[in-house]
Amino acid sequence: MEDLQLLIDLHKGADRQGPGGDTETEKALDISMLDRSEPLKIADIGCGTGASTLALARLLKGHITAVDFLQEFLDVLKTNAEKEALAKRYRPFAVQWITYHLEMRSLMFFGLRERYTILVLTVMVD
Repeated sequence: MEDLQLLIDLHKGADRQGPGGDTETEKALDISMLDRSEPLKIADIGCGTGASTLALARLLKGHITAVDFLQEFLDVLKTNAEKEALAKRYRPFAVQWITYHLEMRSLMFFGLRERYTILVLTVMVD
């Protein structure tokens, strides 16, 4: 089995692919002092299966662009967003691994030409 498939199999069924949870997400939002009633534009880069994407969709008004290089993870996000009636609150954006890995410096590279109020960045370090 190739390494990438091992990564997918290991994390696809998990609630989250990294540390933290909804409580920590809400605490971070409290510290940021954002106006939660404002319609925000949010980019969740490295969203995985979308735990943070969905938490932000529940906690904030606005629209989320969810970016990951694994389509399998974005498919899980889609299923979970539909279950929670949050599918209209986000837009999935799949990027190729080499793009994701080498060009994180520029959202323009991803074609995300909008200004975002919140940028959630989660990357793997090798």
